Amino acid sequence: MKLEAILDYLCKMTGRDITIFYPTKQSEIVPYLKKEIKTTLELVK
Repeated sequence: MKLEAILDYLCKMTGRDITIFYPTKQSEIVPYLKKEIKTTLELVK
């Protein structure tokens, strides 16, 4: 999944060490990844 790759890259870039536990509902996975990407983007200086 491309969102996973983006999140992984951003986490490496910012030094954020996270473990992803996907929501059980398939429809909630993309919003979850987007939220984590936004959170990680806030760490970019």
